[in-house]
Amino acid sequence: MSCPPSNHGIVALIMLKMLDRLGKPHKDPQSVDHYHLLMEVARLAFAMRDTFVADPDMADVPVEHMLDDVTIDKLARRIDRKKHRPELGPIPRPSGTDTVCFSIVDEKGMAVSFINSLYGDFGTGIVTAKTGVNFHNRGEGFVLDPRHPNCIAPRKRPMHTLVPAMVVKDGKPLMAFGVMGAHFQPMGH
Repeated sequence: MSCPPSNHGIVALIMLKMLDRLGKPHKDPQSVDHYHLLMEVARLAFAMRDTFVADPDMADVPVEHMLDDVTIDKLARRIDRKKHRPELGPIPRPSGTDTVCFSIVDEKGMAVSFINSLYGDFGTGIVTAKTGVNFHNRGEGFVLDPRHPNCIAPRKRPMHTLVPAMVVKDGKPLMAFGVMGAHFQPMGH
């Protein structure tokens, strides 16, 4: 279970479905072949995110299409296990250390996964006078192209990278978790 758009939790789901189609990456998880496949899968999943993910209250986010078997099969066929394909786009660079995650499960099985981030060392640089809390800078995630579903608009949430998550079995929480590290989060899941 992961967060829906405007969050990028869908990236992890796209990656998992592609890896399922492509079979086991390599018997040695430390091999070059294993890492190569994971990076190529990540490139395509991030390209899907950058094309479609936006605030679903303000734009049509085609989640069903993004996770559809036909779409996943088309993406998986684009991967070459033997060579890098630069046209798939870059993997986003790692970001700073401005995020905190905590996951808690109580004795009754109530579970919470929580991630908070300023998105930049000091967020917006704006601090509330009363509490001293820094405001985050997630608005940087907007796109300026008016044709893009993630284009900036009033009352719109930007695509962002916070992905608190939970493993559920038979409708009950099995494990609450989260990963810090922006673009690493879907791969960490």
